[in-house]
Amino acid sequence: MSRGLGGEFCLVCGADPPLFTDKMCEPCTRKRTKLANVPENTNFTQCARCGLIDIQGRWVNIPEDTLWDELIQRNVAFHERAEELGLGFEPQVVSDRHTLLHIQTEGVIDDLLYTEEHTMRARRSNGVCLTCTRRAGNYFEATVQLRSTGRKLGEDEFNSLRSSLDDVIENLSDDPMFFITNEGPVTGGYDVVMGSKGLARAWG
Repeated sequence: MSRGLGGEFCLVCGADPPLFTDKMCEPCTRKRTKLANVPENTNFTQCARCGLIDIQGRWVNIPEDTLWDELIQRNVAFHERAEELGLGFEPQVVSDRHTLLHIQTEGVIDDLLYTEEHTMRARRSNGVCLTCTRRAGNYFEATVQLRSTGRKLGEDEFNSLRSSLDDVIENLSDDPMFFITNEGPVTGGYDVVMGSKGLARAWG
C-alpha cells in the first residue's frame, strides 16, 4: 500500500488511519487495551455470632446486594482514561462460603466503546465482631441501679422503667456497644450492667 511521505500509520502493524490509543489502529488498540482489571478472588469477613459484615474495619448489617456492590467497587479498577462507564453484576451462590460475581462492564476509551465480562469469586471467612467478643467476655462500662427511697419498687413501675430501656436500645441500635451484659434483682432493687456508658446516659 502506497503512503505519502510523513503520513500517519499504525505503529504496530503499519495500517492506515484512523488511529487511536498510542497511534495504533483499532484492532491493535483493542488487543492491547483493557477496560477493567478484576481480581479472580476477593475476601470478606462475617461475624459467626451475629452476622455483621466487616467493611473496612466497621462491622455493619447490610443486605447481600449492597455487600456485593461494595466488594466490586473496592476491587474493580477501570482504565484511567475510561469514560461513560457502566457496570452490572449477577451473583451466583456456589456454597455457603463462596459466591461468584458475574460482572459486565462498558466504557469508552479514546472514542472506542469497550464491553467486557469478568467473574470474581467472593469468599466468606468467619470472624467475631468486637461487640460479640465483649459480650462473651462479660464486658461492661456502667451499672445502673434501680432503687426506690423508703419503699419497694412497684412491679408496674419496674416494668415501665425496664420497657423504656428496650425502647432506647431499639432507637439507638446503630451503636454496637448498646447491649446489656447482665441484669437481675439484688438486695434493695434491680441492677442493669451495660456495655456502654453512653447507653446508661441515654437511658438516664
